Amino acid sequence: MQSNSMKPYEIKKIGTGNNYESYYVPGHDPNAWQNAEAQVDAALPAPEPGSVSFPTYVDSTMLAAYKSCPRRFFWEFCRNLHPKRRNVHFTAGGAYAKGMEVARRAYYEQHLPVEAALHLGFLALTRSYGDYIPPEKEYKTWERTAAALISYFKEWPLDRDHIVPHVHYGRPMIEYSFAQPIPGTTHPETGDPILLSGRTDMIVNWHDIGDKKFIYDDKTTKSFSNNWAKEWQLRGQFTGYCWSAQENNIDVVGAIIRGTAIQKTQIKHLDAVSYRHDWEIDRWLRATQRTIDRMCEDWVAYKMRLELDPFGDSPIEAFAQDFDSACTSYGGCGFAETCDHKDPEPFLEMGFEFRVWNPLAVVD
Repeated sequence: MQSNSMKPYEIKKIGTGNNYESYYVPGHDPNAWQNAEAQVDAALPAPEPGSVSFPTYVDSTMLAAYKSCPRRFFWEFCRNLHPKRRNVHFTAGGAYAKGMEVARRAYYEQHLPVEAALHLGFLALTRSYGDYIPPEKEYKTWERTAAALISYFKEWPLDRDHIVPHVHYGRPMIEYSFAQPIPGTTHPETGDPILLSGRTDMIVNWHDIGDKKFIYDDKTTKSFSNNWAKEWQLRGQFTGYCWSAQENNIDVVGAIIRGTAIQKTQIKHLDAVSYRHDWEIDRWLRATQRTIDRMCEDWVAYKMRLELDPFGDSPIEAFAQDFDSACTSYGGCGFAETCDHKDPEPFLEMGFEFRVWNPLAVVD
């Protein structure tokens, strides 16, 4: 991952050494947000590879997958199948997020100097990106992802940022997890409420407007469209985060999204503020309940078909396949080639691996 043309970012590859773990403060406040990680750990199924189970929790990724294509939801979150090959966007985005988290924890929790915090963030990003080699002509290389991290903290320096982590139960709310029972939902197997789970980059106070509290999220992209700032106004991810925070007496009023565009010759930054009114949150909750109802109905239909025709094609058809834009949106669905064959099983076995999705997992 070395480069001979680092300017204008002046990045040098540094070995991670043995000091990283001693500086990194992992974990969350065990008393906050209803012990979110313990709840999800308890709810996480421990199925054997090849088994099928209905998830005990949902997050924004799972809800979006179901709404775009129920068949994808079934394969990805009921059968727990995920592509074997690494994705450049997840690799770079995860490394960038890890660098952000470590730098912020070092500065706000351990009270290290700015330069020391940024150094640790840089090492964490490097460690997370690892030896991954992105596709040719892809801009999200290690060098440019690291450049994006450095550029972000030049744009919004840690010691001069007007947006700072909210302190809750004595700790800054950095990379905070939640698991909140969704009222009016019932798991089709256990009868328990289904949890809304997630992990937000921060909950922050915005000093410029009277220390109001916001959900905060970092986003990386290839470029900013003219409507980038408007994309988040109705985004259910942030409405759900606001609902869960308010359910736990954290009076957030909306979301702040800071974007970083990693381009061929430059790094750009843009931020957006998106407010959430009570009526919007109520509307989101009702829509989410209806989506989960449909997911559960599909699961019940799947189980009934499985009893009647355990070795046929009928059971999986309970989760309808999308025949529209879901196959090609956002770079294409990982299951698109699989759906293009009458018998998908051989392709699932070759190209995918069993891995249970955990919405609270720490990127590493």
